[in-house]
Amino acid sequence: MSENLQISAQEKMVIYAARQLKPFDNKQALIGIGLPVLASQVAKYLWCGGLKSIIENGSFDAIIAEIPFSLFGGRISYGCSAQLDNGFALSGAKRGRVEIGFLGAAQVDKYGNINTTQIGPIDNPKFRIAGSGGAVDIGCYCAHTFIVCAQSKRTFVNQVDYVTTPGWVAPDNTKAGRAWVPRETLRLTGGPAAIITNLGIMKFDEKTKEAYLDEYYPGVTIEQILDNTGFDLDVSRAREADGITGEELTVLRTKVDPLNIYKTR
Repeated sequence: MSENLQISAQEKMVIYAARQLKPFDNKQALIGIGLPVLASQVAKYLWCGGLKSIIENGSFDAIIAEIPFSLFGGRISYGCSAQLDNGFALSGAKRGRVEIGFLGAAQVDKYGNINTTQIGPIDNPKFRIAGSGGAVDIGCYCAHTFIVCAQSKRTFVNQVDYVTTPGWVAPDNTKAGRAWVPRETLRLTGGPAAIITNLGIMKFDEKTKEAYLDEYYPGVTIEQILDNTGFDLDVSRAREADGITGEELTVLRTKVDPLNIYKTR
């Protein structure tokens, strides 16, 4: 990255998330509303022109000329290849047609469990959040689920307050005691592939299924990441990520979100 290139932490998160889609040109991806929309559009402009973005409202092969304010904004449907029934669109992951999912999170733990439902214990919550939407369908069945969220100890916790979307080890709600079990025990396919934050990228160990630090961004230290993580994090495999290019930043600012709808800068 050029020394004179000024880039915000939010913009880093979007662009590094977009890079995760490079291997998936001509594939179908279920995209959650918010920063994942920006990331998918950056990827389509730069590397994955054939990527088929499916928004939770049912817009298939969405061509997002204007960034939407909400999940059911008319901007999402305009120009898409088809406007599907919401349930049919989300079922694509279960049917094996959709390989990639992109989700946000209010909390995430070391196994990739996501909470977007409430903060605090279930019988005495501090406050409610937006809820699931399509996050359960996406996280349960997509072969590769990418999680995008800003990093802090409030967000990256040892155990989420509520499992909206199961990760690699999750509670078994079918039995008394709700023991935590591998997702395969729950007959779930796929799983979390990576967590992309404003500081770095975490992936999951094949044996332990726990998150580890894969990359940290230029200008960020490993100590910063550890200070903003609420669980033990393996950093032994971490390396510095390649810097953001001027082309990537220009595409995000001038083509994907020129009005800065999502306040990334």
